[in-house]
Amino acid sequence: MGRIRKIAISAGVAATLASVGLWVLSRQETLLWCAEHVAARTGGRLHYVDLHGSLLGAIEVGQLRYEDAFGSIAINDARMAWRPLRLFAGQVAVGSMSARTVRLEFAKSEGKKQEPPESLHAPISFAVTDFQIGSLSLTNEAGTHEIRDLTAAFSGNREQLRAEVKSLATRYGNVKADLRVGADAPFALDGQLELKSLEDGTYAATTKLEGSLMSAVARLEAKARDASASAMLALAPFDAQPLTELQFSAKDFDPSTWVSGMPSARLSGEGHIVADDGRGLSGQVVLTNSNPGTLDENKLPFARFSAALRGAPADIALHDVTFDLGDAGQFAGAGSAKDAGIDLKLATNNLNLHGMRKHLNATRLAGELTLGGDVQTQRLKLALGQQGYRVRLTAAMRDRIAVVDEAYARAGNAEVTARGRIALNANKDFAISGRLANFDPSQFGKYDSAQINSRFDFKGQIEPVIQVAANINVANSRIFGLPTTATGTIRSKRVDHPEVAMDVSLRAGTTRATVKGTMKDPARLTSMDLALALAGGSLAELYKIVGVPLPATPPYRIDGRLVQRAQVWELRQFAGAVGDSDLSGNFMIDRSRTPQFMKADLTSQRLDLADLAGFIGAEKVAPGKVATPQTTRVIPDTPFNLEKLKSADADVRFEGKHVMTEKLPIDAMSTHLILKDGVLTLAPLNFAVAGGKVASDITLDSTKSVIASRADVRVQSLQLGKLLPQLKISKASVGEMDGRVRVTAHGNSVAALLGSATGDTSLVVGKGEVSDLILRLSNLDLANTLVVLMRGDRNIPIRCMVADLEWNNGVVRPNRFIFDTNHTTLIGEGKADFKNETLDMRLVAKPKGMSLASLRGPINVTGSFASPSVMPDLAQLGLRGMAGAALAAVAPPLAVVPFVQLGGGQDVQCDPLVQSARQQILSPALSPRQQRTAAKR
Repeated sequence: MGRIRKIAISAGVAATLASVGLWVLSRQETLLWCAEHVAARTGGRLHYVDLHGSLLGAIEVGQLRYEDAFGSIAINDARMAWRPLRLFAGQVAVGSMSARTVRLEFAKSEGKKQEPPESLHAPISFAVTDFQIGSLSLTNEAGTHEIRDLTAAFSGNREQLRAEVKSLATRYGNVKADLRVGADAPFALDGQLELKSLEDGTYAATTKLEGSLMSAVARLEAKARDASASAMLALAPFDAQPLTELQFSAKDFDPSTWVSGMPSARLSGEGHIVADDGRGLSGQVVLTNSNPGTLDENKLPFARFSAALRGAPADIALHDVTFDLGDAGQFAGAGSAKDAGIDLKLATNNLNLHGMRKHLNATRLAGELTLGGDVQTQRLKLALGQQGYRVRLTAAMRDRIAVVDEAYARAGNAEVTARGRIALNANKDFAISGRLANFDPSQFGKYDSAQINSRFDFKGQIEPVIQVAANINVANSRIFGLPTTATGTIRSKRVDHPEVAMDVSLRAGTTRATVKGTMKDPARLTSMDLALALAGGSLAELYKIVGVPLPATPPYRIDGRLVQRAQVWELRQFAGAVGDSDLSGNFMIDRSRTPQFMKADLTSQRLDLADLAGFIGAEKVAPGKVATPQTTRVIPDTPFNLEKLKSADADVRFEGKHVMTEKLPIDAMSTHLILKDGVLTLAPLNFAVAGGKVASDITLDSTKSVIASRADVRVQSLQLGKLLPQLKISKASVGEMDGRVRVTAHGNSVAALLGSATGDTSLVVGKGEVSDLILRLSNLDLANTLVVLMRGDRNIPIRCMVADLEWNNGVVRPNRFIFDTNHTTLIGEGKADFKNETLDMRLVAKPKGMSLASLRGPINVTGSFASPSVMPDLAQLGLRGMAGAALAAVAPPLAVVPFVQLGGGQDVQCDPLVQSARQQILSPALSPRQQRTAAKR
């Protein structure tokens, strides 16, 4: 009984003590007391702020910092949920542990030799199952590295320590790792690290760690797209010279698949570096490119690099260093790497710029390239030359600022000099200035010739908002083959916005341009909104300057709003004048398309048709006059510019509301021009003329060396009296003319096209009237002409006029030309040769009435287009004169017989002729003659 009572009392006391103990452990005061006790035991190296919780549950701390010889660790906003009952099993077990930020700073080594630990035994077994860190930053002598969203686990006991990275997403990819370290010397290692790209299948790498802390070996296997690599690194971490062996190889790496805009290459390499018994290093590194080329081929001008090394890590000699640039030449030399610095001196005697870029001239530059520096400062100096060429570059990188003391290049008399600095800091400050003296790109390679004398300076910053101030001055220069001057300023408008203000003036030849406005995004030059004033002697000059294919014109001036979005440029709501004509509308060019694409919608309220002479190869030289290069020709024979026709696609609409011409009574015109892949179409090209309409559909195909042309022109209701007012036949109605011209041709000028034209022309005039006097004179009817003069001229009815003309290789012949009135029928004969610009035509009159004194034509039209001759047929007049003289010798009264016209001509059957002609005019297809000709070609 007493024994039971003692046991019960002992159990009660134990339970009481346990309860008291649990109560004490659950109190926050106990946690704080323990923390103060531990901090005191560390000698003040442990600091904490805002600690709360209990030893039996979750513990939270606002800030925890520990400092030791290794450095320091700072933890913010940490929380730990542990399992105190596992203490009875001899283990500290933490179910979950988290921290918002962990900052680990390693102390500088100060050159002291690192000693291996005596033991890695954990004083008590521990395990952290789930450890999460929002941000982990590691700082050492090389800088600071940040890792985000780390999930890990770690554990330890008297046999080994283990760390596991369960999840870590970096900018390089997803990382997983598992590492075991033995607790006893030599501290055996066994681990693996895996890296996989964020996009599946792009690249993956696996590193296996084996050996021990005293002699560790890491083996790497990696694959990236078509490239692969392997490496082996052996280290003795606690030796004065830790590297034992390094061996690596890589195959088929193409930088263009990784970095946008980089040239392509197929890089492979290998290297082997080993330490001898005295811990000295020796080895060789080789890198090759199996697909070298030039930059304009989008290839890397590099074939092979090799170098041998020997020495201690603090003083390594580099010898047999070779940079083989393939067709671009070779650099060779030697150097050293000492005390974290490197010095390398390379020489060449055959650097060929043509091997780097095919547009550059072939060279054999000789000189030296010097590279040197350490972690803080890197230096580069280049000096090359040959007869007629000099290249110099002196630059350095210090404190993340690239400073160019001199950049100089000369070819012949052409020079370019620049200097400045570009910072790689957060703001990316820059300041660059330079000078061009007699700069001629053609002296350096296959570029357009120019002569540029200019000074420029740029300064500003890139981040966080681009800021720039620039000045440009070009004087006494020749660009685009034209004398050129230019001045301009660019200034940022606000410190919190990238917009910059532009004010630029340019004069090239007769072309003068002024632009003022805003550049929206100067870093990418993708957006501008500018006021443009443009003037010059001819729009054709713009082709030399900006590559826009425009025709020759008289002097012009244009003001409008120039808007750019990427490669699309628009001249909006512009207004101006070309020659004596006003012009307004919208114009757009898209340079992102191949070929470039132009679109325009143009209007002219007052159009002088001579101002459009450039569209057909002529040139306006004075109001109302058009001159051609050869004054003996009437038809323009200036060659079309095939390069212009193929340099752009176009969609242009034009309307001339009031048209002025020297001779033709045109009221208005409109056209829709389509140029696509070298084929130009005017469909339609319409004129309101002489009370009627001329509607045209014209095509010029320049896809071959000789332009092929097709024209279909319809004439509707043209009033002859208005069309030919100089004939003085407009006192009364003279009928309306309808017609159709359908021809095909080939040639590179208007003259060549008309000189090869083949096809048909049909013209018809129905009812109307014509001057009686003109008809009498056409037959040289002297008697009736005298009667008309005495009584006065009057109009007589036109029964019909029908013309069927055949074009054959530029020669026009009338198959039928009939002009029929009540008392006369006129017949046209002969030909007009457009190739040679000659006339050989006759107008034969067949009277229907009697005349007592008629010389009876015909009238010949001969000569050239420039100087036509209209004369009676002198041969027939001579025969009548001889007959009259002979009869006068026999019997004088009979002398008038040869001049007596008895008439007797019959009326022409007009209705079927007119009907047939109108059917031909209205036919929708090519004529049979055109179809046969087209088939032959």
